[in-house]
Amino acid sequence: DAGLRIIHNMDYKILSQTLFQIQASDNPEEALEHMTYGLKKILDYKLFAFFIRGTDKNTVMAWIEPEYYEKYMKKIFEEDSGMSTDNGLIYMTLRNRDESFARLAELDIENRETRIFKIALPHLEARIYLTPGRQILPYHMEIINLLIESFKKTVSIHMELEQLRQEASIDGLTGVSN
Repeated sequence: DAGLRIIHNMDYKILSQTLFQIQASDNPEEALEHMTYGLKKILDYKLFAFFIRGTDKNTVMAWIEPEYYEKYMKKIFEEDSGMSTDNGLIYMTLRNRDESFARLAELDIENRETRIFKIALPHLEARIYLTPGRQILPYHMEIINLLIESFKKTVSIHMELEQLRQEASIDGLTGVSN
């Protein structure tokens, strides 16, 4: 069908632009922002949530969009991951919440299928929760996986660079910072 081919081609054009932007990102937060923007354009998601826990097991960082799903997503994340958010969340997005939509939004999202993607990186554990606004076609899973892999590689590179910076600033013989 010609209409489906046009949409398919548009989605892959958005994918290629988004992959480039992710890989050109200056930091993991910027890479995540590019990934969410690409997913929004391709899937018109109703909910996107990203939770990451690093070596500090007490801290969970979160990106929840739209933000009025916060309570709902904390519950889902805790049930799915077994991780606690009791110590609070560190938000990676600007906080501009309108609580009046929260319960209505939760009822709406509970009736939709939310997909969960787990991301494993050295010293990090992350999850993406995605509720698409349109039907996910088979090629969309390929797009999602490519975006996640690109994001993982970008974050890994940034983590390695940061580790090298820290190692280079401390003298190996004396243990003193240079």
